[in-house]
Amino acid sequence: MLPYLEFILLFVSLFPKNTAGSNSCRTSFSDTDHVLTGHVMQTLNHKSFESCTFSCELEPQCFSVNYISLHKTCQLNDATKEYFPGDLVKQKGSFYMGMVIRSYNPCASMRCENGGTCVSRPSLKCKCLKGFSGPRCETLQALGMESGTIPDGNIKASSEKTGYDAWKGRLNGQSCWMPENDKTTEYIVVTFATVVRIVAIATQGAPKDGCWVKSFSIRYGAASAVVVDPEVKNSLYP
Repeated sequence: MLPYLEFILLFVSLFPKNTAGSNSCRTSFSDTDHVLTGHVMQTLNHKSFESCTFSCELEPQCFSVNYISLHKTCQLNDATKEYFPGDLVKQKGSFYMGMVIRSYNPCASMRCENGGTCVSRPSLKCKCLKGFSGPRCETLQALGMESGTIPDGNIKASSEKTGYDAWKGRLNGQSCWMPENDKTTEYIVVTFATVVRIVAIATQGAPKDGCWVKSFSIRYGAASAVVVDPEVKNSLYP
């Protein structure tokens, strides 16, 4: 058996941690013939095991090491097997060990967006607010104006110019909605089949006519409807 491997099999690190009225120790054991994959932040060559662990101690973002005995290769990891057990894989002649000098907080580097919160159990992920999705809650869930999930009959307007019906006022569509008159009293109404939570509204100008709404206000009612009142004065037509 290789001398470094003999050493690590017998190695148990004990660091006292004082708490009110009690003393406790944190321990770490090696996993023989295993390495943690997908979390290597730095690879160091021609290292002894002792210098490998010391290098990890000096690096604030290092929480565990892989050591390949045959090539004396040291890999510093920015995570631990406790939070990523599926990433611990077999590799003969290697071993994995977690550091005991600092606690690993997987959420420290997990930047959840749009009000999402990080949870580490049972797996590391962002818990998104309703209306958002994605690994970091970066994706806004559309309600159906662009996709067509909201039917044409659920989109009404105060008035419509010929060929610019209310239901054509969909994002990234081939046409648009345009009121018959350039007045601030014009509006478009979208009715939902169920109660929904709206967290954002996106608008765009006419794809072919070179006009757009510069500002609008929003009203909503108990019938799950959203009313958008464009302030179209001097804005619908450039």
